[in-house]
Amino acid sequence: MNKSPEQEHQDVKRRVRRHIIIAVALAAGTLMTIWTSQTDFGRGFGLNVAITLAIAGAQAFMVAGFFMHLLSEKKMIYCFLAFTAVFLTVMMGLIFFAHMPANVVHYK
Repeated sequence: MNKSPEQEHQDVKRRVRRHIIIAVALAAGTLMTIWTSQTDFGRGFGLNVAITLAIAGAQAFMVAGFFMHLLSEKKMIYCFLAFTAVFLTVMMGLIFFAHMPANVVHYK
């Protein structure tokens, strides 16, 4: 299916506009991350970390989804991505389990 030059031009304009919007959103996310690191929400340091991680997660989704084109890829990419997420979760769980006070070995 061949597109006319006008249709191709419109497609390119749409893609460029979407990438500009994502870049502005990433810049805003970066500014929000800086703001949350400097703001005291009154509930301790953990809330700041949670908000910052939520912003970073949204930014990672935008980069991976739009700039790396993972939202438009096939099922195989999602299988590898799911495997990576499971592997990361298991590894982080093992690390946290190993550093629990009951599991730490103290040598004299």
